[in-house]
Amino acid sequence: MNLFDLIIEKKFEYTGEALPRSYKDCTPEQKEFYEKQKSIRREIHLPITKSLVFYQPPFEKGSIPYTVISFSAKPFVTKDNRKCDWYMVNLQVMGIDNEIRIHGDFFEEMQKPDFIERVNEISEEETDSSEE
Repeated sequence: MNLFDLIIEKKFEYTGEALPRSYKDCTPEQKEFYEKQKSIRREIHLPITKSLVFYQPPFEKGSIPYTVISFSAKPFVTKDNRKCDWYMVNLQVMGIDNEIRIHGDFFEEMQKPDFIERVNEISEEETDSSEE
């Protein structure tokens, strides 16, 4: 257990921390844990080995990402119990007291290095089209 684990109690089953690329120095239990973590990340299209981040609106140039401590993800289910092919993700984020609920696809976009620039481009395009 590292210092990070001792300081913060994780609320959810999956970690937002970076995951190892290799299991060379891992115990069988650690390997099983990492495989489970990587499996859910693949399923919801998140980065497999890098730390996960969250940006809080407003999304402005120079926004600092928050560190995701832990998360859970469930397929969205309609009122008539049909599963959809997208997920709702609950996040525990360092520096934000409340649990955050976010659409899986939007959380996936937040992991991209150019997220802030792309969001600002879209909002500028929407502003330009509404002025016409």
